[in-house]
Amino acid sequence: MDDGTSQSSGLSLATHSFTRAEVEFLGKVLWNKYGIRTSLHRPRSYKDQYYLYIRAESMPLLADLIYPYIHPSMRRK
Repeated sequence: MDDGTSQSSGLSLATHSFTRAEVEFLGKVLWNKYGIRTSLHRPRSYKDQYYLYIRAESMPLLADLIYPYIHPSMRRK
């Protein structure tokens, strides 16, 4: 429940410990299986670390998918 952060109107997933290929694969799976649009980003201060950004237009779909699994105390976030 704590491996991401809201950014603008989307969500950044903390995938920094994965390779670029693994993060790209995750983005493709989210698109192919759920229709969730993502983009790959690399912080300027990190050469070989990437994070996956879930775009704002996919946030309602993501919320519907994960809501049943979120602990009630975390739903306010």
